Amino acid sequence: MQIYLFLLPKFINMSLFHPFTTIYHESLAFFLHPQVYWRELKSGSRKNFFGFRNFFVPGLIIGFVCIVLGDLIFHSKNGFFWQDSLVKACRKTLFIFMLLTFSVMITKFVLGQFHFELKMKTARKIAVISLAPAVLKTVITGLLPFLDLGGVLPWYGFFAAADWVHGH
Repeated sequence: MQIYLFLLPKFINMSLFHPFTTIYHESLAFFLHPQVYWRELKSGSRKNFFGFRNFFVPGLIIGFVCIVLGDLIFHSKNGFFWQDSLVKACRKTLFIFMLLTFSVMITKFVLGQFHFELKMKTARKIAVISLAPAVLKTVITGLLPFLDLGGVLPWYGFFAAADWVHGH
């Protein structure tokens, strides 16, 4: 127990729920009022939150945990199988990560065909913004599987990414 006491001061001053509340508030501001969000981002009064480290990776981790918890709470008639739940969570989070990887490559390729040079960082930003609704859908429907909207929410990502490209 004494070897872990050096971690205690770091946790005393750190709020455990601060990253989650930040993701929640930034997502609400972004999805409910995207034009205002882009205007504030362009003016410099708001920092870009939807990055790979700030939003995408924590969102996938939260989604992974929510899928396991959702299976635990709303298990099937056969009972809860933790192996099946872990495989399902891995499959869904890996699928979204692969979507990000292929979206970046396809975005760079398509824009290259139109002789428009795009940095890898910018292509990744566009892909993360367009996949943000899919990440949030994974979190919501992972925890509450009966709220599955049939794939409607991820299409909002195209609107959000197009609005970002149009604003720049």
